[in-house]
Amino acid sequence: MTWPSAIPNVRALKTHAASWPHYDLVKKNASHHWDRPGIYADHLRQGPWDNGMGAADKDFWRRLASDTYVFGNNIQDSRIIAADTVMHMLDMNYRTPEEPLLALAESGPSPFVRVGFIFLGAAHQTSILPMNNGPGKTKTVFQFHYRFPMIGGMAPIGTCLDEIVQIADGLFLGQLIYATCLTEPFHSSVAPDAYAYQLFGYFLLLDNDWEYHRQAIGLDVLG
Repeated sequence: MTWPSAIPNVRALKTHAASWPHYDLVKKNASHHWDRPGIYADHLRQGPWDNGMGAADKDFWRRLASDTYVFGNNIQDSRIIAADTVMHMLDMNYRTPEEPLLALAESGPSPFVRVGFIFLGAAHQTSILPMNNGPGKTKTVFQFHYRFPMIGGMAPIGTCLDEIVQIADGLFLGQLIYATCLTEPFHSSVAPDAYAYQLFGYFLLLDNDWEYHRQAIGLDVLG
């Protein structure tokens, strides 16, 4: 077995303070800390994509990436720009905007033009909040996942798993969710209730058309 710290991305986790808890997860996984395998373990047994993975598993990951997952970034208020240098030092995955994104943001009505923490978005997921599910019935949501080890976001974002549902074309309602059992290391084989996820607030995601409407009616989501 290759020791995790020999892998370049894992070394990057080790050298960024915000990612130390995630580096610990990688070490625990390598030492078989969990009794059950992760949900995708069967498709990783032959090795990584560029070193041993077979054609069938590659096809599985292509379909999963196409139908389920989105690799994305938060959009943050432009007022945090002064903290960018520090954030880059702490978080290996912190991002500043690509030029096309900056140009798009500047042409629109929203002041949110800074890219920050990365997330793994997952469609067609069952909500992790008991309040969203009932006997024999579960709610299907889109999740913003900040907990996977190679994402490595700093606390508290590294304990976050948000969920959104579409309520109109271009308009989404989200729930801001954090794990409150911080002593339980994250692993995909562990049931969500072990992390005692709690709802901390609601948020809206809206396209430019809805942003124009928001400004027209004077709805202040920043206050």
